[in-house]
Amino acid sequence: MIRIYLYEGSFDRGEEGYPLIRRAAADHCLAEGIIAENDGAYEDIVNNEDIKVYEKGKPYFPSLPVHFSLSHSRQMWMCAFGPRPLGIDIQQVTDCRWESISRRFYTEGEQHQVAMGGIEGFFDVWVRKEALAKATGEGLFGGLPGTAGPEGELLPLIGVGDTLYRMQGIELLPDLRCALCTEGEEEEETEVRLLT
Repeated sequence: MIRIYLYEGSFDRGEEGYPLIRRAAADHCLAEGIIAENDGAYEDIVNNEDIKVYEKGKPYFPSLPVHFSLSHSRQMWMCAFGPRPLGIDIQQVTDCRWESISRRFYTEGEQHQVAMGGIEGFFDVWVRKEALAKATGEGLFGGLPGTAGPEGELLPLIGVGDTLYRMQGIELLPDLRCALCTEGEEEEETEVRLLT
């Protein structure tokens, strides 16, 4: 099961934001049966669990058997947890230089998606590119393949080397675009929870 935690409001970034990640991780571990309700592990995760960062910036828990990915846009914070590598991205649809950015950084197929969908198409591609980059740990400019086919269709499966990644859009609000990318071709059950 993949759990996506949403938090709306003010939050810290970097190491100062780790407590929010730990709270969500503890809830996910409890729900998955990784920890028991009364064994003290919940509080240990919330208060003490170490978070490390790989060389290219992907965060991870060295001692928990879960993968996670973090994203935020304005006042919206989101963190996804699952059993395999994954990436998540959320963006608020806001006016930007989307046409020139897509011409510069998007593949031909992704540019077709933008031509068909306008600014919403631009952000649909952007969150997928970010989610794929986070799932692979390669970063946005790590030479990853496009997320749209030659006619602009958004791809549900993307191959990176010998590994397939499943891509899905997450519907939240009309002015938010969100994508989840998971390693493997199987579709995994997904649950969204509010973190208060």
